[in-house]
Amino acid sequence: MSVLKQESSVIVPNTNLKLKKIVRYLSITIVVLFVTILFGFWTFVHKEKLTNAEVLEKYQSENGQYFVNIEEINLPVSSNVWKLIEVGEHYNVDYKWSHLRSAKVEQIEKAN
Repeated sequence: MSVLKQESSVIVPNTNLKLKKIVRYLSITIVVLFVTILFGFWTFVHKEKLTNAEVLEKYQSENGQYFVNIEEINLPVSSNVWKLIEVGEHYNVDYKWSHLRSAKVEQIEKAN
């Protein structure tokens, strides 16, 4: 008479599948973080201050916008400000800009 031995089946977890899931989720997280940081840098608003800066030129573009060139930086201004600015004079200028928007003058005053 033969005795049948019961086979013991031990379930071995598939660690390779778990590792693939971890790598996949980690990769997705890194990509999302990278895109978020890149978008944050791209939309970050920079504030600049020029002190005792000389106005090199002022002009009106073809589409009617008014610009002043202060130390090789073209800044859009309103028509009233454009009329008051004098080429060759020195001004203190606060402006902000970002990659998504053009520069915007916050404050401009004649330097002492």
